[in-house]
Amino acid sequence: MPRSFLALICVAAFAGCPAADPAQTPAEPATPAAPSADTPAPAVGGSHAEPTTQVYDVVCGCQLEAVGHCGEYAKVDGAFVEIVGDHGLGEMPFCGKEGLKAEISGHASQGKLHAHSVKIVE
Repeated sequence: MPRSFLALICVAAFAGCPAADPAQTPAEPATPAAPSADTPAPAVGGSHAEPTTQVYDVVCGCQLEAVGHCGEYAKVDGAFVEIVGDHGLGEMPFCGKEGLKAEISGHASQGKLHAHSVKIVE
């Protein structure tokens, strides 16, 4: 391969595309895309609702056929949802126990119960 051809390839590789002349390209302000109906609205002042304190039936996920593995679940509006957050009860506090109730301070969001505190009451 001749050296002149190799030099031409190197120059082309480092040259890149020519920049557009700013005088010929009209400047358009950047406008953010409108959110679609499927996009959740951004949270203002935090993503969490005010916590409420209620007593819920609670169970280990291993007792729920739909879950099938250990985890903390509370019955909210007739359906069991995962309890998330640092509840301070350690690992698997409901596992192997039946008929438990817990006083939970938190809020439901996105199909989960975001707990600020959990206290087993039964």
